Amino acid sequence: MIIAAFVVVVVAAGVGTWLGTRSSSATPLVTTTTTVQKVTTGTITETVSSSGTVEPAAQASLDFGVSGRVTAVDVTAGQTVTVGQALATIDSTSLTASLAQAQATLASTRPSSSPTRTTMPPPPRSPRTRRASPPLSPR
Repeated sequence: MIIAAFVVVVVAAGVGTWLGTRSSSATPLVTTTTTVQKVTTGTITETVSSSGTVEPAAQASLDFGVSGRVTAVDVTAGQTVTVGQALATIDSTSLTASLAQAQATLASTRPSSSPTRTTMPPPPRSPRTRRASPPLSPR
């Protein structure tokens, strides 16, 4: 008797669920729409803005013996360099002119031992280069 009552309750629950979930109209509950698109290439532009302070990971104070216009940079950022390696070349035109003027000034201030003796400035040297210094000691 208990088994029969249990079977009746289960059958009644199943019929109730089926009647409650079936739709009263003929249209389905979920509609699927498919659209076909042609694939094309293009450019996507995205702008990101931010504010803050940019600080270097490492900083070094450099002291150069001369100033001038850099005519060549012989290394790239991040490249490992060795002591004595040329890092950059500067234009030596102004340095050569300054040397010639200083030599002329020096020659005019010295007494001449012979009236026919003249001092010629040495020929100009190759462009000045800045060489790599030994590594900086950590602070």
